[in-house]
Amino acid sequence: MPPLINIAPQALVSQLAEEYVFAELCEALMLSFAAENDARMRAMIAARTNVANKLDMLTASARRIRQEEITNEVIELAAGTR
Repeated sequence: MPPLINIAPQALVSQLAEEYVFAELCEALMLSFAAENDARMRAMIAARTNVANKLDMLTASARRIRQEEITNEVIELAAGTR
């Protein structure tokens, strides 16, 4: 199909306006999609950081408790109460 070289001005403006509105709607949808994905990624990163911090805290607590148990056993063995 050969390209159109003579289009009535009103038809041209009408078609251009439709294309412009379509392009703006597509851009708005893509920006919305990107913003939603960004929010989800930030939430996942925050959750991962919180889990890592909680794991570190629990690991340190478990080590401290185990060390206290070992210390108490050594003291009891040294005192000969066992």
